[in-house]
Amino acid sequence: MRRKWLTLAICLCLSLALLGGCGAANKQKGAPTEEKAPAAQKGDYDEAAAKDAYEKGTCMSCHGGNLEGSAGPSLQTVGKNLSADEIVDIINNGRGGMPALGDKLNDDEKENLAAWLEAHK
Repeated sequence: MRRKWLTLAICLCLSLALLGGCGAANKQKGAPTEEKAPAAQKGDYDEAAAKDAYEKGTCMSCHGGNLEGSAGPSLQTVGKNLSADEIVDIINNGRGGMPALGDKLNDDEKENLAAWLEAHK
């Protein structure tokens, strides 16, 4: 019986170590963290830069100059159905008839463009 408890305790400790423990308990006061600060708060975006990325990424050719859609769907209310993270994923990997456009924009441009599009609800 004692052996079973010891084995269980060891497995639990190893599991916690592999999974990072319980968050705040592992952080020491004043110790530096490796968490990356977000580039911008959710919903923050630079509209002029987003419009530039929209043109640079060739989005306008299928989604129209006013997000009205043409060969691609309208994006005028895209934020109702998709989060900024989902929009970045679509930019990177494509979806349906849309090709992957991840190489046309850098990460900051994609995130800013996605935040701008997410605001269209």
